[in-house]
Amino acid sequence: FVPWSETAAFKRERLRSLQLQLPQETVAFFNLKDPLLKDAALRSILSQSIDRSELEELVKPHASLVDSPFPFLSFGVSSSTDLEMNRQALEKLGWKLSPGENVRKSRATLPLTLTIDVPNQPDLLKIADYLQQRWSLIGAKVDIQTKETGVLLQNALQDRSSYQIILWNILLSPTQDVSPFWSSLNTVGQGLNLSHLANQQVDQALAEIQSATSSDRLFIARRKLNTAIQKQTPALFLVKPAYSYVVAERVKGVQDLRVSRPSDRLLQANTWYVKSRCEWN
Repeated sequence: FVPWSETAAFKRERLRSLQLQLPQETVAFFNLKDPLLKDAALRSILSQSIDRSELEELVKPHASLVDSPFPFLSFGVSSSTDLEMNRQALEKLGWKLSPGENVRKSRATLPLTLTIDVPNQPDLLKIADYLQQRWSLIGAKVDIQTKETGVLLQNALQDRSSYQIILWNILLSPTQDVSPFWSSLNTVGQGLNLSHLANQQVDQALAEIQSATSSDRLFIARRKLNTAIQKQTPALFLVKPAYSYVVAERVKGVQDLRVSRPSDRLLQANTWYVKSRCEWN
């Protein structure tokens, strides 16, 4: 695998890059334990302030939008946003913007300040910058903290109230089991439910996914889970990154792939070839 920014150099070396899609997506997790973000109305406003059309332009062609916990399932969300309506909604919640100031404050003079924790990775930093830009337009002060991936996760799990928003790339198992991120059992200890959403409807939908005996029942259960999660706005499902891998130009029969794990890119290696010839029978 190589970064997309470096793929152009391989054209001079008789190599070409292909796209590999994994069950992975970039998610901004809101910490529901945070004094500000425990307000579902505020989380909803933050979500509605993201212009998904702009986001798509920012990340394409090496990533695409997602709107659910499942990278390869889309249930449809509106891509339009009205910043003025969102500003008015904040006013109604008590977040006032005084003349000459850029940051809203509550009636208790508490500033609307948010911090995004993000691994030190260019693709994630680009998205964090975009979130910062959009939320600043509605009167929030947004700071970005970068850490190495392992350090960030370790700190979050050791002190689960130490962060407000975590921007993260999550890679699902081949069965696309999302329970590690959304089961209420995983809101403590080393569990990866980074939003701390503990919801009975979510847990019930997860159980129905596990017990589904047909593709139709599985789809219905996944749609039910998506609806239950979206009602709470515990996170923003943002984009599905794709990876580049390179092969020699002379190798034919290789194409863009959607696979469950990185090593699966070789499953169709038996169809690759370098030379071909016609034979008369």
